[in-house]
Amino acid sequence: MNLKRKHHFVSQFYLRNWYDSNEKIIVWDGHKKISSKSESIGFQRDLYKLATLTNKQYELLDKYLEDWELKKTSIYKLSFKYILEAQSIFSNGFKFVNPKDLDTIDELNSIEKEFSTNIVEERLSRQESLFSQVLEKLTSKSINMLSLNDYSYLVHFIVFQYMKTPKKIKHLISITEESEVFREANFNNEQYKTFWLIFTQCFQERVYLSIFKQLYTIKIYSNTSNINFITSDDPCFNQRINENGFLIQLPISPKIMIELAPNTYDDDFTKTAVDYYSLSSDNANEVFLSDSFVTFDNIEEEQVIDLNQKIFSNRDRFIYAQQVDDISTLETV
Repeated sequence: MNLKRKHHFVSQFYLRNWYDSNEKIIVWDGHKKISSKSESIGFQRDLYKLATLTNKQYELLDKYLEDWELKKTSIYKLSFKYILEAQSIFSNGFKFVNPKDLDTIDELNSIEKEFSTNIVEERLSRQESLFSQVLEKLTSKSINMLSLNDYSYLVHFIVFQYMKTPKKIKHLISITEESEVFREANFNNEQYKTFWLIFTQCFQERVYLSIFKQLYTIKIYSNTSNINFITSDDPCFNQRINENGFLIQLPISPKIMIELAPNTYDDDFTKTAVDYYSLSSDNANEVFLSDSFVTFDNIEEEQVIDLNQKIFSNRDRFIYAQQVDDISTLETV
């Protein structure tokens, strides 16, 4: 039985972009600085393990998904729907098995343990392998245009990283655990985490498709200053929190940052472009987005320092950097 207990909420392929010449990354908690490999940071043990929900909790989840129109998402229809059904079978104690058949019961218990621990983590890992390809192009600077396929993966990666950290899940728990409806459902901490993990994974798909259909602009900035970008254990956050739409600036290496924001064009122009790119989806690798929606530019030191300070303020616990000097401007904050 292979249980993947270290669940990485910051992708390792992403963190490796900050490796130094010794293939290590600087980790800073605001006090101490250490060097580490990517596999030893940005994870929480059993973060994506699925606890079994009671009937009342499942009914509440079902209502939430219905109210947010998330039962129509492909991830729910093709994945979580069957996961919840399988959990129901497991939670019934395998009543179809003869209790005298201990070998079979032990085997089923082993399958249930592997299923609940691995299934979400394995799905997230498969997604990461797709996202890593476009980030590798950007960090190697071997790209000066984004194909429709690249654009799709990049938007998906941003939303994916935005939703999956413990800080986000803890926030959702904190704003609902005082609700009478949730109190009546008697969630324990693991059941709360499972509820919001399923919800956010479905919601992630809806946000990604919404952003894609609105053709948010992507700006790719090269950092030409002497100060590197840092990152953190919650690197993707909305810098336009009090306004409509996302404005996300996410460093993907010490020298490259991507910005995702609503485009400034009128609805007719955007709809025409969306229709064109939708019709071109069969050739997504050969069709490139115009500079109306994807641009490449440089960024200056003052802007680098400003974004680093935002990343520092938004961290959960840790800052990650390529070298010690990269966090020197933060130590007086």
